[in-house]
Amino acid sequence: MVVAFAAVAPETVTRLAAAYDRCLAAVDDDGRPDAFCLRFAAWLAERWRSGGPPEPRELPNAVNLDRHGVDQIRWYAGAAVVRGFVPGARGCYLIALDESLPA
Repeated sequence: MVVAFAAVAPETVTRLAAAYDRCLAAVDDDGRPDAFCLRFAAWLAERWRSGGPPEPRELPNAVNLDRHGVDQIRWYAGAAVVRGFVPGARGCYLIALDESLPA
């Protein structure tokens, strides 16, 4: 489930959160991700930055929740990048605002 906090979340944040949610739901349903989810997971993994910037203190633009309502990724849009923070992890995903998701 995607929870959006900003009045208007940038399209990149919305697309990232929706893609992650789609893949999380696919795994929850049958335990086997489809081809898009495998490509998306690899694409997202390439954008992980260990020791990245600290998580902002303001509310995120969107949050992915698992089926139990637990935070998975909190997404923040900046001037040029979207940062995705995983609870308890050191680092974040860094994705350019104009970057395309895998097809």
